[in-house]
Amino acid sequence: MPNPLTGLTQIKSTDITDGSITNAKISPSPSIPSTKVDIDLSLAEAQTPFNIGLLGFKKAVNEGLTIFNLMDGIVDEFHSEGGIDTAENSNATYDATSDFYANTNPNQPLPSPSIQRQSFISPGAGTYSVEPTTTAVDVLVIGGAGGGGAGGYNNTSGGGGGAGGLVFYENYPVTPGSSIPLSVGEGGEGGGGVNVGLLPTVSGPHPYTPQYQAAIAINPERSFTFYNPAEGPSPGHTFYYSPGQQGADSVFNASPAVVITAEGGGAGGGYSHTTYVGSFPHPTMVGGSGGGTASFSTEDNSESGNAEHASTQTSNHPVPGLSNDPLPGTPINARGAFGSSGGYASGVATNSAHANSGGGGGASTGGGDGSSTPQTGGAGGEGLNYNIADGSTPVGYAGGGGGGGANTAPPNESVPYGAGIGQVTTSNASTPYLGGIPLGPISVAYSTGESFPGTDATANRGGGGGGGMTEGVTPAGVGLGGIGGSGVIIVAESKFDTTSTSMTLISDTFTATSTPSTARLVVFAELPDGLSDFTASVTRDNTTFNAVTLTDEGYEAGSSGTKVFTGSTPLTGTASPQVQLRWKIVGSSLTGTNKIHGVSLQWK
Repeated sequence: MPNPLTGLTQIKSTDITDGSITNAKISPSPSIPSTKVDIDLSLAEAQTPFNIGLLGFKKAVNEGLTIFNLMDGIVDEFHSEGGIDTAENSNATYDATSDFYANTNPNQPLPSPSIQRQSFISPGAGTYSVEPTTTAVDVLVIGGAGGGGAGGYNNTSGGGGGAGGLVFYENYPVTPGSSIPLSVGEGGEGGGGVNVGLLPTVSGPHPYTPQYQAAIAINPERSFTFYNPAEGPSPGHTFYYSPGQQGADSVFNASPAVVITAEGGGAGGGYSHTTYVGSFPHPTMVGGSGGGTASFSTEDNSESGNAEHASTQTSNHPVPGLSNDPLPGTPINARGAFGSSGGYASGVATNSAHANSGGGGGASTGGGDGSSTPQTGGAGGEGLNYNIADGSTPVGYAGGGGGGGANTAPPNESVPYGAGIGQVTTSNASTPYLGGIPLGPISVAYSTGESFPGTDATANRGGGGGGGMTEGVTPAGVGLGGIGGSGVIIVAESKFDTTSTSMTLISDTFTATSTPSTARLVVFAELPDGLSDFTASVTRDNTTFNAVTLTDEGYEAGSSGTKVFTGSTPLTGTASPQVQLRWKIVGSSLTGTNKIHGVSLQWK
């Protein structure tokens, strides 16, 4: 409406005095929404090459009216399948997303003999190269598993390492010919080390100093320093007893698709867990699957036996649309993201009684709890079975490491799934071990005992390391935790675009008002195989097809290769009626993907 003061309905530049609009007169918080001033040019820029080609197509169509004096016709830019005789088409598939017909049939299941498979087993970064026709893959991603915890003195044991998180995604969309970055997670080191301090009853250097040094040289990465608050640093109980280390994540990063992350498994708990003062970061017990809880002693303040280490796989990295809750006994190739909690420890270790640690969680079930009666370590949780590696043989992955305990545990479900076994003791031994090195009988006091290392997990299965166990009062040695299994990424092609060597695209019938004598075709298309592999024709009687020689008009839509092709032909025929017009395009000896975006038929 007009301004009641000036009568103006709009303000022109001539109505504004130079210098009258200053910064001070402009509101610092204008109420103009950003949608009114922000212009997103990304879509327009992306469409510009095609739109230029489309303008060339329309220009060529208009020339049929202005230059060639054609009286009638149809224009079809293929926004739907209307106008095309789908019954008579051959190997011409309509793409409703981008509106074209092509000699490819997208996203077809690959037959088994043709499926290409690739396993990535080396920890660290890598790249998966997608085949030029592959549109989807099945992918199994398993994180590195946690290492088992170590047993300290006084009949203590370490918890089993948690399995790496497991994700199985069928028909994961990929871009043909692209490169996908990935990373395979390394398994965590097992806990443990040696006591390099002096034993209470020994004055001067310990007689087994060389063996201590040898053990440290073998396992330098396990030299975590712990402190016994009950006794202080003197007379020498500075232990290297420890929990394991957490496994590293495995990642399959096909952005902008869903990035698949399988978390590293949680570390198995260890002796003197809560008094850890080492130079390395405190191990994380949660992860893809949680590590088992360590036993504890009356002489230290190790972690509590009732602490459960949870799985964070599905909470941190769920896979949209896939299940995340398998049941025991799930058939092979369960789809989704999986991980479970570690088991509890039980009992308090003394000079005469054992404490028994929990097993690490597996992909399918949680780790078993340690038991005081009978004295057993918890079994590792069950993993899951997949045949993706060769397409036929089921392989078990991501089992939890067994917890260390006093006696042989129940049949350990972890074994088929690549996990380590928690070690056990049978009696006080007269020959202690120092980091796996036998020292021979020790006659000094406070050294009767034996250490039992947990077993290492199998590489590239994502199973947790077994928990170690120490029998008797033995600050001289430690039951090392087993090393967690490294992760793995296995990719199998599942769908691809099939390319036909021929195609036939034919229109519906259009009725002219009178018998036409001349026809002109305008084709808007991407033809990487070239015009020599295509023929075009027009009929006026649905019987006699007159050949049209197409010419490249040079309207090219940037690098996309979309061009305009034109050609004319006299129309002949004897069948009745003589007003039934159709066009036909036939490709032969095709090797690439040829796309037809639109066709115009004009006549007079």
